[in-house]
Amino acid sequence: MKKKFFVVAASLALTMAVTCPAMADVVTGSTDAEKTVTTDGWWKDFSDYYKLSGNFDVTFTIDNKGGTKNWNNPAFVVTTDADRNAAGYSEYAVVRMDAYGWGTASLGYNTNGWNWDTFAATMQDAEITYNVKRVNNSIDVHAVMVGANGITQTYDVNINDYFNDDLRLFFAADTCTFTIKNYTVNVAPAETDASYVLKSAGWWQEFSPYYSYTGDFTRSFHIKNSGGAAQWNNPIFAVTNDVARAGTGYTEYSVARCDAYSVAGGDNTTYNGTYTNYSWEDITAILADADIDLTVTRSGNTVTFANEVNGANGKSYTYNVVVTNDSLPETIRFFLSTDTASMSVYEDSKDVTSDTKTYAQYKKVSDNNYTVRIISEVAMADVTKYAGVGFRCTKTLAGAGENYYGMKVYKSIKANGKTVTAADGKYFVILEINNVVNTAKLYAEPVYQDVTMALGSFGKEVTVDMASLLK
Repeated sequence: MKKKFFVVAASLALTMAVTCPAMADVVTGSTDAEKTVTTDGWWKDFSDYYKLSGNFDVTFTIDNKGGTKNWNNPAFVVTTDADRNAAGYSEYAVVRMDAYGWGTASLGYNTNGWNWDTFAATMQDAEITYNVKRVNNSIDVHAVMVGANGITQTYDVNINDYFNDDLRLFFAADTCTFTIKNYTVNVAPAETDASYVLKSAGWWQEFSPYYSYTGDFTRSFHIKNSGGAAQWNNPIFAVTNDVARAGTGYTEYSVARCDAYSVAGGDNTTYNGTYTNYSWEDITAILADADIDLTVTRSGNTVTFANEVNGANGKSYTYNVVVTNDSLPETIRFFLSTDTASMSVYEDSKDVTSDTKTYAQYKKVSDNNYTVRIISEVAMADVTKYAGVGFRCTKTLAGAGENYYGMKVYKSIKANGKTVTAADGKYFVILEINNVVNTAKLYAEPVYQDVTMALGSFGKEVTVDMASLLK
C-alpha cells in the first residue's frame, strides 16, 4: 500500500506495522536479570528495550545457541525511543551477525578476518560480549564471540546517523536461541564537540552519515585528521546515487582517496591543487596530524571536494577532488570514510542550497513564552519518493537533534496577512515549537525520510535567534 501525502489536509501518522509477541520491559540501568529470546524465524521474538540518553558505554553478555546459517544469530537494533508498533518508531540500524544490515544509518563492518566456513558452527554454542559506545552521532559496536569449540572471533560495527538524544537498543532473533545474561552500564565517554568520529582498521569499514541533496548545494566541514602509515591511509570521498550502500541499485560515481587515486569512477574524477608541490612522503607526514577544512559543492553535473590541509608540522596545501559526470541524477549522496586512520568530523552550519528558503514566525503566548513556527519551501517534484518530511531541530549548534516527521505539506501559507503560494514542484513544510523563551536560539534543518527509510536534507541548517526575531 503506497503512502500518500496530504496537501493542507489531515496528517497521517507514520508507523511500522510489526507483530510483537509480548510487551517488553524498558530497562534503564544495569541488570543481571536474564532474558531468553528464541524463534523459528525472523522478527518473531525480542529482548527487552534498553533505553539510553546522550553518550553511553554499555556491555551485554549473551549465551548464544545459533542456527545453521551465518545470520541465524542475534541481530542488534538501534531505534528511536518508541515501541516497535508505536508512532514515532524508526530504526537507525538493524545489524545481523553476518556483516549485513539496514536502517537509516550509515553502517560499516569489520569481521577481522574470521573464517566464514567455521563461523556458523562456532556460533552454535558461543558466549558473546557486546560492548556498545556512543559519542555524539557515532555508535561503535565491538563483539567478542568465544565458541565452545575453542575458536574466538571479533566483530566491529560502526553506526553513524543523526541520532535523537534518547535511544533504545534491543536484540532480535532469527531461527536461534540466546540468553542475555547481564547488562552493564559503564562510565559514559567524555563529551566532544565533534559531530562524529571515524576510526578504521582497514579499507571500507567506517563511514560518515549519508549527505543527500537535490540540485546544487554547498556543505562545509572541519576535520581533525590522524593519518596512517601511507598516503592513502587518510580521508576518502564518495559520490553515489540516493541509495544506501547495501541497497538495490546502489551506484558509485566516484570513490577518491587522498593520494589522487580513484577506487571507483576514475574516468569521471580529476585532482588539482598545491599538493603537487610535495612528495607523497611529505603529504603522509602532513596528514599524520592535520586540520582539514573541507567544502563540498555541486554545480550541475560537477561535485567538488575542496580540501585546505594544514599540518601540525607547519606545512599546508590544497587538494581538490573534482567529479564530473553527465549521468549524475538530480538527487545524490556523498559520504566520507577513512582507511587505517582516524578523523574527528565537525559539521558546521554553513551548508547552503539554492533550492530551499526557510522562514521563522512567532506568536507571544505570555511573558517570555512564545510559539515559534519554522517554515521551509522545499522541492518535492515527486512526492511518492518520501515517507515523511519535517525538521531536525536542536537547541545547541551541531547537536544530535530531534527529528520531527509528518506527512502534511502545504501549497500555501498565510504570512503578514497575505497568502503565499509555493512555486511549482515545491511545498511548504512547517514545524511549531512551543514554550520558547526570548533569549533562545534554535537550529533547524529541513529533512526527509524516503521510502527506503533513508534520511536526507532539503537544505541548510538555519539559526532562529529569538533576540533578533523580536526586534
